[in-house]
Amino acid sequence: MILQSFSQWLAHSMFFGAILLSLGAIAVLLFRQPVHRVRIIHWTLTACLLVPLFQRFEFLPNYSLGLLPAKADAIVPMQRVASSRVQLNLTPEGHKESSLLQSDPSTERLQPPTHPSGHIIEQGSSPPSNAQKTAQAEAAPWFSASSLWRVAQVLYLATVAGMSILWCLAIARRSAITRRSRPAKDSSKEMLQSIAGTNKLPRLLVSDDIQSPVMWGLIRSTIVIPSSLENGQPTRLRWGIAHEWAHVLNRDYPTWILAGIAKFVCFFQPHYWWLRRQLTLSQDYLADAYATDHGESAEDYAAFLVELARGEIPNHSALALGIGDSKSNLFRRVRVLVTSNVPLIRRANARSVLAIALAGIVSVAGLSLLRLGSRSAVAATPAIADEEDNSDQKSVGDETTEEDQQLPDPITYVGKVVDRKTGEPIEGATVEVTHELSRDPKTNQWVTLHTTKHISDKNGRYEFTLPPEEVAQPSLYIVVDANHPDYQPKGRSGYSHSMIRTNLEKGEPPFYETIKLSPGEPIVGKILNPDGSPAANTRLMAYTKPPSEGERNSWTRGAFQYDVTDEQGNFRVVVATPGDGVLWIYPKNAAPKAIRLGDKRGKLDPIQLVKGKRVTGQVLSTSGEPVPNVGVSLRSQSDGEDADEFLNRNSVSRGIRAAAMTDDQGRFQLHPLPAGEFSLRIEDQAHDPTEEHKGRKPKRELGHVFSRMKLTISDDNVNEPLEIRALPHVIVRGRFFDPKGRPRASHTQHLFGKVDGEFFFTESSHPGDDGWFEFKVPHGASEVRINTMTNEHSALRWRLKPEDPLSIGREIDLGTLEEDLTTLEMVRYKAPILLVKIVDKDGKPINGFKPDTKYIETKDGGKMMGGSFVYGGALNFQKQPDGRWRSGQMQPDTKLEVTIVKIDQGNRDAPSPSPGEDPEDKSQEFDYVADAQTVSLAEGDTKEIVFVMEKRVGRKEESKQNDAKPADAN
Repeated sequence: MILQSFSQWLAHSMFFGAILLSLGAIAVLLFRQPVHRVRIIHWTLTACLLVPLFQRFEFLPNYSLGLLPAKADAIVPMQRVASSRVQLNLTPEGHKESSLLQSDPSTERLQPPTHPSGHIIEQGSSPPSNAQKTAQAEAAPWFSASSLWRVAQVLYLATVAGMSILWCLAIARRSAITRRSRPAKDSSKEMLQSIAGTNKLPRLLVSDDIQSPVMWGLIRSTIVIPSSLENGQPTRLRWGIAHEWAHVLNRDYPTWILAGIAKFVCFFQPHYWWLRRQLTLSQDYLADAYATDHGESAEDYAAFLVELARGEIPNHSALALGIGDSKSNLFRRVRVLVTSNVPLIRRANARSVLAIALAGIVSVAGLSLLRLGSRSAVAATPAIADEEDNSDQKSVGDETTEEDQQLPDPITYVGKVVDRKTGEPIEGATVEVTHELSRDPKTNQWVTLHTTKHISDKNGRYEFTLPPEEVAQPSLYIVVDANHPDYQPKGRSGYSHSMIRTNLEKGEPPFYETIKLSPGEPIVGKILNPDGSPAANTRLMAYTKPPSEGERNSWTRGAFQYDVTDEQGNFRVVVATPGDGVLWIYPKNAAPKAIRLGDKRGKLDPIQLVKGKRVTGQVLSTSGEPVPNVGVSLRSQSDGEDADEFLNRNSVSRGIRAAAMTDDQGRFQLHPLPAGEFSLRIEDQAHDPTEEHKGRKPKRELGHVFSRMKLTISDDNVNEPLEIRALPHVIVRGRFFDPKGRPRASHTQHLFGKVDGEFFFTESSHPGDDGWFEFKVPHGASEVRINTMTNEHSALRWRLKPEDPLSIGREIDLGTLEEDLTTLEMVRYKAPILLVKIVDKDGKPINGFKPDTKYIETKDGGKMMGGSFVYGGALNFQKQPDGRWRSGQMQPDTKLEVTIVKIDQGNRDAPSPSPGEDPEDKSQEFDYVADAQTVSLAEGDTKEIVFVMEKRVGRKEESKQNDAKPADAN
């Protein structure tokens, strides 16, 4: 996204900068007086900086010149692939779960803010593999326009980097001159005062490091004269001081700095250098005229300049103005002093100043309305999973028979609870199973049916039964948690039951078949109010996890757990040992607190809370009317250095927060918060951490659009009531269809963008049986894109207009939204399933390898977006218990190339050792190679392909780039 935005900015800077500089050059030629030229050049350079900036933010209506393609990748082909992560939560057992965590926003992950939902996986993928990049590079001629444009960008950045270094060196040299300088003599100061005629004088210094007078300073001006000049003839000293004072008096230095800044943007424009030279000459013409007024004659001063020209006088520094200049410019100045018959205007009149300013403003405003082409910005943002699975739902128009309405048989699931370290069964563990509907037939909302608890026996065995009426529900959602007094809790997680049954048919057991608990030790403590009294009935939340070091699967899922203090303020949580975590305390009448647990175990010292500050305010609509019954939440940007380190490493959001609903007048009051930086959000519900949350709150239509706000809470200042006003918005509306063109239900979609430079996120309405969904987006939001969302057994294609070809890709780029978009169409297919089996020549499964895929072409010629998942490249693959890899979200009727690559050991993405496999057995580490296979499957088909790997010893580093050898497909 940054490179994309930079490319568009540079293109507009080059084009419109050339126009502005040409207009400025013409105006300079028309106006002969230096005082007018300085102002014209000032406004020209200002416009060169402002116009591309205003065009990027696009807060004004815009009109395309049609000089560039609509797609941004026509400018920056390297940005065609948007980077993102795959939203696949892997349990330590290797099964999929979507994190629930009591629907509490405190469990929101940074990488993404997960909404519990049928284990939805994002469409598309991450950056392209090396093979894809190589293929793209071979396909593109080196002399193409896009290649030349990339070279131009690299050269521009390299030049800017060099100029930045020179700028820093100039600052360093100027600082060194200042440090080594000394105050001027009193006689010199008196001379400056007599010239200036005021007591408000700049600082006057003397230096041995310079040869001619210079000046600098935006706030307080500084004039530095060489020691040789101060100790020389008084007339020459007077001329030098008068010249520099003229620069101060005319405010030349800010314009000179503006020219220096504009150089970073316009250095490749020939007119820039000509205008810069004219600026230097015009400023010096006026300063020379002022200096001659303080000498005996203009001829004597001209002789002084001639003497300077004959010496080795350096040109102007990048950060200073001086009487010295290049020899050619000095002789031009002499000629003007001696031979010019045109009277020099010292001060511009009000009319000319107003006319030049008005022309500059009109130029900025007018050119800011123009664009080279339509914008299409791409930004990489974490992916988000959401909504339930609807893979079994019928499209509109499907018939329902009496047989379909018959209730199925009940289903009993049998599972096992074991010790994560030893694998031994755990007796007496409580397994809590919550039965939910992700879409209640009556309300179309999440609803909790009931919760059952089951105790594991001596073999760690437990079981639960789903009654027929629940089995018949396509939106049934199973949530499981488990705990034991001597173990860290499992943590709530869940998955769509229809997806569980579909995966069972493919050989993948449910995520709750084997529940692994980490051995732990309790932490007990006491919470005290600010006045020292026990903080009774205070809620706590902890996120804890065992260490990952030393495990082949180096990423281990942590768990959230909750507690409430007793009447004496006592609490107890169990933390994995060894392990780490963070504990949050949420009092009602004091500030919340975060504590890094580290190796703390047993009894802690009493924890005393502080008072904190309450935040109040009012939420208003765009017209200023109160907005009642909406949630206001504040979340801290930091939970403390120690806690932040752990949370960042584990991609868990900050937990210090507060939330409340607005009353009938739109007013709210939050529980106390500590001093610090916070992010404020308006939501449909308030998830108050001081209250117990039972079940999911129904999703409500917010009705208004708000952006995130930053808020600073200070201990010293009184926090004034906030006024939060809704933003004007536009509508983005789309519709889901099945492959036959019939409307169908699907998942809630996600939209990202920026509003006034701040991140913006919103969810669509739920696509019901009619397929319609829509977003409300702030008017003028930039870098807007939709992350298409579906489950692993579906695949999506989309188009912005009905006449466009269907595109394959997770992100839909919308650029800047100034008006409604109502023609988006999305087609949801039943994804074919590819099973990949990797074996040696004896037919035995081989660990340590994974499939890697890339799309080659589509049957209907639709547009394909590149990218890759961690496991699988263009497709996402999950490793099943039988050792095979199963694909997800595979596009139907699309030719796919499959290769085998080695899994990097010891990273987060490496799978757990298979049963009987010794992770320390080095004899299992060999080099294998095989050839690629190509496959294309129709919608809903399933196929297995087998790769027989040939062993090679001593070439481990090359194995990552080896291809796969085909065998007969089953």
